[in-house]
Amino acid sequence: MTDRIGKIIKFFEYMRPNVNINVYRSSQDPEVRSLLSFFGAEGAAALNLDTGAVDISINDDVFRKAMIYEELGHALQYHRDGHVEVGSIDYFKREIEVSMCLIERSFEERIKLSADEVKQTEINLKAYQEKLRNLGG
Repeated sequence: MTDRIGKIIKFFEYMRPNVNINVYRSSQDPEVRSLLSFFGAEGAAALNLDTGAVDISINDDVFRKAMIYEELGHALQYHRDGHVEVGSIDYFKREIEVSMCLIERSFEERIKLSADEVKQTEINLKAYQEKLRNLGG
């Protein structure tokens, strides 16, 4: 894990000690890289139904703060709301919530994201909103 990623994760754990997370990195486990590549993702968060912890997989070959913040946002959602089925109305509502939060906090300068990261988050937000509309949500 790069030092910058480690700092963000440690700060999250310090601020949210009641949210149990496990972080898996592509640089330490090639299966993480394969899994994320299969789904075309840079990161993923999932509630481990056996342990109650949130498992976060990240491709740390690249450093994108937006991806790390997004997965930590999903960890908070899992802690607050529990499990959600991928592709469901609730899933896309959660994606929208995190995307909007990232954009808002970036414009408020509470987090620093590059212009490219903000633009990509806005593109993702529109895609999630469209998928939600198509599901009737």
